[in-house]
Amino acid sequence: MEADSGEKAIEIAKAHKPSLILMDIVMPGKIDGIEATRIIKNDPETSGIIIFMLTAKGQQQDIEIGREAGADDYIAKPFSPISLLDKIREVLGLLRQNILKSE
Repeated sequence: MEADSGEKAIEIAKAHKPSLILMDIVMPGKIDGIEATRIIKNDPETSGIIIFMLTAKGQQQDIEIGREAGADDYIAKPFSPISLLDKIREVLGLLRQNILKSE
């Protein structure tokens, strides 16, 4: 699924509750990726969704703002697509293990 705005990202998160969201900070619309992350993480229905911020904003201040909004990880561009896929596989694998343990 893909969202073209922060508003759409929130809508998709609420409707589909994905395990992981790759969120950009700079998004068109009234809500940017930071605010969309904050809204998703503060909603009990969606707070468990893992959010990775993927952005060109790599300053320490930007990273802190992303973390304060609730991002689980912050990945600055440019990044290695292979490293990103490895990180996604690791996180989703851990989620799957936790689900299997709880059953």
